[in-house]
Amino acid sequence: MKKIALTILVLFVTVVTSYSQVDVVCLGSTSESYSITPNASSVYTWQVIGGGNIVGTSTGNSIIVDWSSILTPTLIAGAVILTETNAAGCSEDAFLDVNIVDNPNLNVTAVNSIICIGDAIVLTASAGYDTYTWTPTVGFTGNTGTYTPTDLFDNSFSVVATNTNGCSSSGSVNIIINALPVITATMSETEICVGDDVVISANTGMVTYDWSPAVISGNTGTFTPVLGVTDYSVEVTDANGCIATDDVSLVINDLPIVDLTVDGANTTTICLGESIDLLATSGLSTYSWTPAVVAANPGGVYTPSSDLETTYSVTATDASGCENSDNVIITINNIPNPGPIIFN
Repeated sequence: MKKIALTILVLFVTVVTSYSQVDVVCLGSTSESYSITPNASSVYTWQVIGGGNIVGTSTGNSIIVDWSSILTPTLIAGAVILTETNAAGCSEDAFLDVNIVDNPNLNVTAVNSIICIGDAIVLTASAGYDTYTWTPTVGFTGNTGTYTPTDLFDNSFSVVATNTNGCSSSGSVNIIINALPVITATMSETEICVGDDVVISANTGMVTYDWSPAVISGNTGTFTPVLGVTDYSVEVTDANGCIATDDVSLVINDLPIVDLTVDGANTTTICLGESIDLLATSGLSTYSWTPAVVAANPGGVYTPSSDLETTYSVTATDASGCENSDNVIITINNIPNPGPIIFN
């Protein structure tokens, strides 16, 4: 029986797996990284089409691509091409699509862009993005909120907004912060008696002056304070519309009670030649008599020398310097002048 030799040919087939991949790149990106986990003994070569530029070498396990030359959003099919060549000299390509997407179109505004220090502002950035990062930290993380600047130089605000693709954009807004006016209220006197006038003033140069209570208008004026009302304030507005206040206090002393009596009564009738006892309220600092018939205080005894000496007054001053007065009127009857006694 003839033997037949049989040769069996075994073919090894390399299966290449194709990956459908898309890289989302933000418009203007200058440093997008691409890499691969290398196989031993393989050599890798990279290509970029559609407008990207490889930064540095185009061989190795990774590259960096500058996409900034692409000015409008676009999808580039097969934009990144990776060629792997193994030790046997066999090669195969892998492709990566690149989708260039737009960055956020960010607009930042401030309501009331001219304010006075201490006023709040409303900052608003375009809505619809995933995250917002404000500088300086204004106390909110969304696209809008209220913030009160802390000083005159706290007037510049910026925000970075990031969309769902991870692309970000920034915007900023500046405001003008005006200082509050410097206002000082003064009184011509700090302590007065009831009925005295005082001059109240505030520094000039303001647009409006609003006094409380409304004792004057404008920056200065004279008025007569009322007992019990001792505190006065003024609110001023300057040319920038900024408002400031100041206040001033006044001590108002009531007048002393002065009661002048004659012989213990408010009026009396005497005969010429008789004495009267003039007495004013005691405990006051000084006494001034008209006419100056009493040397002692708060009173003394006096003998009128004429029936015309019928009116007496005293002005007394207390420890606060406040004075008051009182007077009395007496009736003086002449004494009879009997004629000689007739006898026989």
